[in-house]
Amino acid sequence: MTLSDLSLSSGLTYFVTVRAVDLAGNVGIQATGDGFSYNFCRSISVGGSWILVPGNPSYKAEAFCVMKYEVKNNSGTPESRSNSKPWVNINQNNARSECASLGNGSHLLTNAEWMTLASNVANVGSNWSEGFVGGGELARGHSDNNPSEICAADANDDNAYVEGSCSGSPDGDNFRERRTHRLSNSELIWDLSSNVWEWIDYNNANDRPSPYGNTFFEYTAVADTNVMDLTELIPQFAIDSNWNSNQSIGQYYPGLDNSGGALYRGGSYFFGDASGVFNAAMELTSTSTGPDIGFRCAIDIP
Repeated sequence: MTLSDLSLSSGLTYFVTVRAVDLAGNVGIQATGDGFSYNFCRSISVGGSWILVPGNPSYKAEAFCVMKYEVKNNSGTPESRSNSKPWVNINQNNARSECASLGNGSHLLTNAEWMTLASNVANVGSNWSEGFVGGGELARGHSDNNPSEICAADANDDNAYVEGSCSGSPDGDNFRERRTHRLSNSELIWDLSSNVWEWIDYNNANDRPSPYGNTFFEYTAVADTNVMDLTELIPQFAIDSNWNSNQSIGQYYPGLDNSGGALYRGGSYFFGDASGVFNAAMELTSTSTGPDIGFRCAIDIP
């Protein structure tokens, strides 16, 4: 039997119960399945592979879909797929337009969505080297300039290590170089914390978290301003725990106040300790480009 008129919500678990009734009207014992979850993100027919991200009220974010991989350029169309290198040398304005071109409410990942995604990752024990939240360091991906190039992802999620070659491997000598993270709902995402930076749909040229300067700062040295709270760049639980680059969460590159302001996050393949899921830089403008800056799209769940 196929039912096509159900109204299902993404992320919830549904159970099917059946029982047999014979021609004499005898009713059999009912049997219930072990449940299934409807994932709207896997039904999206444009833009390649998408994953479901649970919502986070701290960032006023409902559950949403995000590209599993950094955007690739498929003959001018943004696509989330494992093969080929990420789409780079694109500015923030054009990245925003490219995501919108997919339709269905697709948009450049917002900062609230990035924080929802990164905070979820940081709260999953398997993403930490010692297997529990706060234990050791977070995996930060391809960030040690070995190899000294941007890498494609791998269709096999087990091949998440690149050590000396862009050819993926299921084993790695250095946990921090693992390129994948698990979410609390078991979804998996590639290259959130390095390989290439990713444009975020956010701009703030004035009075962003201080201090200012063309250098990286540890988050333990960064403070709120009147315009922007530090919790827009790093979650409160990380602030309370005094996490910094020793936990491979990333650092902060503000640039000079009253200039730049276009936010991009994650890190590049050669940024080392500065890379991480909460890494943030704001010294560029919305028309700036870079050979190691790409982007990722998101879609709201209807």
